[in-house]
Formats: sequence, C-alpha cells, structure tokens
Amino acid sequence: MEIQGKKYDQPAIYVCNHRTYYDPAAVLLDLVRVMIVAKAEISHWPLLGYAMDLTGIIFVQRESQDSRKATRGAMAEAVEQGLSILIYPEGTTGDRPISLDFRPGTFATAAKIGVPIVPLAIEYAEAGDAWVRPDQSFVNHFLHCYRKKKTQVKLRYGPPMMDEDVNRLRNASKNWIDQNLLEMQAEFGGVPWPSTV
Repeated sequence: MEIQGKKYDQPAIYVCNHRTYYDPAAVLLDLVRVMIVAKAEISHWPLLGYAMDLTGIIFVQRESQDSRKATRGAMAEAVEQGLSILIYPEGTTGDRPISLDFRPGTFATAAKIGVPIVPLAIEYAEAGDAWVRPDQSFVNHFLHCYRKKKTQVKLRYGPPMMDEDVNRLRNASKNWIDQNLLEMQAEFGGVPWPSTV
C-alpha cells in the first residue's frame, strides 16, 4: 500500500470514500486507535461480520433515527476517550470515479463536538477490487480478491478540517477526496470504473 500525507496527532473523525468491504482492513494497516462506524447489516455477513464484532465496531441501523442518534453519541464518547473515528459517509460502495454523495450526520457530529474531519482517499488499481457488481456474490468477490498475490492500493490523508457549517464541511471533505481519487486513478494509468456519472 502506498500512503501519502500524515495522520492527525489528536482524535479526529476520518472520512473515507468507500470502494469495497475491505477498505477498513487496508486503512487499519496504518491507522490505529480508531473506532469504525459500519452499517448493521454487515454484522450478519459470513466471516466479515464475526471479525468486525471482535474489533469493537459501532454498528448503525441507518433506517432508524434512534440508532443514528445513538451512533452519534457513541462517536462523541469515543473521541472523549482519545480515540478517532473511521466512517464511510457514502454509506455504501460505488462504481464511479468519484465518491457518491456524503450523508450529513458525521459532519454535524464533528461540528457539534468540535473535532476535526480528516478526509481520506483510497483507490485501487483495478476496478474489479470494488464490490459493486449486482451479479457477483460476496463469497465470489472475496475469493477473487484474496486469490490475488497483490492488490495495488493508494491511501491519502488530507488536511484536518473544521467548520461550524455542516454543508461547507461536508463539501470541502468530498471535494478533497474526489480530487485525490482522480489524481490516484491517473497515477495508476486510469481505472476503468463502469459508471462515469
């Protein structure tokens, strides 16, 4: 994995684009003392759900307002305890060159508790490493990815960002990530994402 930029030296909320279910494993090779926020459905996935349960994940039921509120509280508590948060504000993986729209809750939490957002951009040399194909099962994709001897991954840390304006904070984070995704794709010689929308 090629890493550029620096981790923030205090608790922060790291927001990252989401290409595949193993993004957190790649990020956690470099980032420690962090709690991951993930959708609750993952807790039922074979192997992955069990492994995530062991690491202290904050699971959120996205359709439940009470769960989203409890998640924001758990994020604030983790930051108070000196931990950082890793979250994927798209809420799902995508198959286009730039990130999907970011959900605002993470940015509202950061603004409310006064902790910086640190944008992270992650990109893979092969579009096939992302799990976005409706015709491919989790198990088939897992086997495809883990059979390979090497997966080329680039990870970039952005500058810490703070703003009381949630939309401005969200847009600045997304813009930084999208710009860096396009740069990393060019460095790989182009990544053939199926969608350009």
